[in-house]
Amino acid sequence: MQVNDVCLLAVESENQVISLSSAQGFVEVPTWSPQSAGTAATNPASRLAVFWKRTVGGDTAPTVADSGDHTTGQIHCFSGVITSGNPWDTGAGGNDSGANDTTGTIPGATTTVDSTLVVLITSTSFNGTSTTQCSGWTNANLTSLTERADNTNTINLGGGHCLATGDKATAGSYATTTVTLANTSYKGAISLALKPAPPNPTQIHYRWRNDNGGESPPLNIALICATATCTDVNIDVPLKNHLSTTLGHTVTTFIGTNVAWTPTNYDVVVISESTNSGDTAWLKNQAVPILTVEGQNWDEFELGTSGDSNIAGNVSIDITDNSHYITSGFPLGTLQVNNTGTDTALAIGYMSGLSNGVT
Repeated sequence: MQVNDVCLLAVESENQVISLSSAQGFVEVPTWSPQSAGTAATNPASRLAVFWKRTVGGDTAPTVADSGDHTTGQIHCFSGVITSGNPWDTGAGGNDSGANDTTGTIPGATTTVDSTLVVLITSTSFNGTSTTQCSGWTNANLTSLTERADNTNTINLGGGHCLATGDKATAGSYATTTVTLANTSYKGAISLALKPAPPNPTQIHYRWRNDNGGESPPLNIALICATATCTDVNIDVPLKNHLSTTLGHTVTTFIGTNVAWTPTNYDVVVISESTNSGDTAWLKNQAVPILTVEGQNWDEFELGTSGDSNIAGNVSIDITDNSHYITSGFPLGTLQVNNTGTDTALAIGYMSGLSNGVT
């Protein structure tokens, strides 16, 4: 278990009130928890409640209060889930229409984001020690549907729960999941679609791609800075090290005022933010790809009718149009691209795996 993992505590009772006497950060999932059916404290009644928390490191286990006849529970933790706010995109709850039978149903919902992990939980009142109460999990809208937990106990009237997960690759509806129980029971059922974590802003890099969509081989790059050897420790050095050491390109440095070299001898010309924008205006009509991170180059290269390079302290950008192929991998709105407002962190950012192949 790591910091920012999302843990779900699934608790079952004989349809008696479930609560935590020492929560240790766990809170009950709203709207869909609890779910129950049958007469309280009477076999085979069943209630399911689900609590959640995001781990902080060195976490202490919660204490579940005695619900009466018996109380069973288990903590299930998940990595790679969004690290702020509620961890679910959507969810649902039900009690299989109050049926006392061996056919379990877990209601579905409609996700609004891609790549969710759908967690499916059903309770059972089977009075026996078993790890084979649930089988035959079925949902045509989910892939990799896999049972993760299956435990019942004989404490008093007995009971337990089963849990499975399935992948929902693209946003949309995941219908009701069915599961077969080995013994008849009333049931409580809950599904949660956990949201994936966004791209880690400390893992973003800039990569050129070839015409077939694959990564290009190492390139010969001309890097232009305010000094001939690109010595600015906050701007130039991280960028130069990233291009040469991290990405494996061959980098030759030039001072911005030097015009006595041939740009077409290089695969790409990269202009550092440390340069004076006017010094690089002569490159405008050179037959070579140019990447500039100098914001004031907007006029030299006719990138727009106005511009600004005041990015100090900024850690995000605002995507206002994602119809362009460069931005099509992102939703509209704020996109975090950096952890801190420094040029150093910005220069070593990394983003990959976008659906449009841009990295």
